[in-house]
Amino acid sequence: MVITKISMTSKRKYLVRLKPRYLKANKKTKSEMLAEFCRNTTYNNKYAIRILRAGHEYKMKIINRKGHYTYSNEDIFWLKKIWEIMDYSCGQRLSPQLEEVISKLVLFKELDIPQASQERLKHISSTTIDNHLQRFKHELRLKINSTTRPGSLLKKQISIRTVSWNETRIGYCELDTVAHCGDSAAGEFISSLDLTDILTQWTETEALLGKAQKRVIAGLENIKNRLPFPLLAIDPDNGSEFINWQLFEYCLTRTIEFTRG
Repeated sequence: MVITKISMTSKRKYLVRLKPRYLKANKKTKSEMLAEFCRNTTYNNKYAIRILRAGHEYKMKIINRKGHYTYSNEDIFWLKKIWEIMDYSCGQRLSPQLEEVISKLVLFKELDIPQASQERLKHISSTTIDNHLQRFKHELRLKINSTTRPGSLLKKQISIRTVSWNETRIGYCELDTVAHCGDSAAGEFISSLDLTDILTQWTETEALLGKAQKRVIAGLENIKNRLPFPLLAIDPDNGSEFINWQLFEYCLTRTIEFTRG
């Protein structure tokens, strides 16, 4: 009787039983055994001969499948809470530590996660995490307050740097501001004016109350006077605190190259 359907495990067992007899058989018997083996396993002749040959090791491909879970809205609610506590980590960072994090949060009563959700979330993959959190990430991006506003002046006069500067010379610097405003950009707050030399990584910082153009120029002048090397060029972003006539003329009068990102 010809077997029409046979599992991989059965094929493996069939091969193990047949091979010793096949190797000891004469040419005619081998041909008969080979034909029967191909009919029962649906292997082609060349492949069947290869795995029946002496010295060949038949290796089954082992597929390691994790248990499949369906995640409810409640599971995703707790996942989002954990994601926020872990400072919005991506799935690849969050997944390996999720089991330990859940245990600690429950142990110290930071979150009251149901036992069923705990078990499911401990096995969630990084890809599944990212897929379920995608809409929350989009909402988060919309809520982020940025204190950098694009400047509308001088964009034709100030060239865009599209290639790396000559980094064998000291004095070619990146310029940026960092707002220390917490979760709200309302009112006045301290901003850091940061200048970093590309070659040496020498960094100078000046604290500014607000980002008015005069304060930015005064801060840059203070930094320039502290530098142990001449300031040859600056390359800030497109914020209006940098893209303005005052800073443009400041650089022109001091022969400082001015480009923008």
